[in-house]
Amino acid sequence: MKVAIVGFGFMGQTHAGSLLNIPDTEITGVVDLNDPVEQLKSIKGNNDAVTITVEQAQKLPWYKSWDELVSKAGVPDAAIVALPTRFHCSAVVTALESGCHVMVEKPFATRVDECKKMIAAAEKAGKLLSVGYVVRCFAEYNALKGALHKADFGKLTFLEMRRFAGIPGWGSWLDPEVVRHSGGTLFDLLSHDLDFALHMLGTPAEIKATRRGKKDFKGDWLSVELDYKDFNVLIESAFVPPVSYPFHQTFQGFFEKGSLYSGAPGTLTECAGKEAKKVELPPVSPYYQELVNFVNAVRSGDHTGVCTGKEALVTIEYCAKIRQILGEEQ
Repeated sequence: MKVAIVGFGFMGQTHAGSLLNIPDTEITGVVDLNDPVEQLKSIKGNNDAVTITVEQAQKLPWYKSWDELVSKAGVPDAAIVALPTRFHCSAVVTALESGCHVMVEKPFATRVDECKKMIAAAEKAGKLLSVGYVVRCFAEYNALKGALHKADFGKLTFLEMRRFAGIPGWGSWLDPEVVRHSGGTLFDLLSHDLDFALHMLGTPAEIKATRRGKKDFKGDWLSVELDYKDFNVLIESAFVPPVSYPFHQTFQGFFEKGSLYSGAPGTLTECAGKEAKKVELPPVSPYYQELVNFVNAVRSGDHTGVCTGKEALVTIEYCAKIRQILGEEQ
């Protein structure tokens, strides 16, 4: 299976490292205006998800445009689009119209009409379109989802999810236009947990949203509450100063007969009565698992293991509702 990577920033590099470890999968080329090797040396990202080495990157064919890739290497079977958000729609549609299956990084887009345009292009081409909401592949989040169906836990009573990061200061994030069109905390951080909550729990009865901090606070802190019939979900996300502020994601799930807590990726503590125990989780990288799921979905035609464009559209529609609640420009 031949796969092209469109955009070689932090997430493009992350996906390249994963693809190199998937059997019978070949990176047919990297599409980026800038030298992939130089980008690998200079872009650090907000966690340690990048596994590709400089030596491996040097061996990848590099093309400065999609047309150059197609003319020299042919149309790949699939494309991973990891460009800044404002370029998602045009790049995804181009790849689909070329005859590729596509996985596009989150957020799908910041506009509902662009999401619908990409979905329509996938349906016309008869190709898979998936979106990189990787939280669905984190073992601790899947354990949380599984607890909903465990009799010894009882019903969910409250769920809180947090996702914080320093204001990005690498690669394309140094371009003010990229920042302006990124969608900020709502799309780049909070939509991860919003997608997972909707995926796990379905449609809430009501949604509330508030921005935190006074005018001297330089961060972008957002609180969203999803109200369900018997419980509610609080999602807190923020880009905060300075750039060096460490990324972290956590959740606390409270049930009638116990609770689950994750204080860092790959960790989970289960509490019941007077006892708390650490849960052993599979050591597989969620980014690797996400790519395995995508490759398997392309090969099998079974799309249940990926976040499809139609599913991601729902998340973006809720993001649009949140913008309306906050009185912000669409």
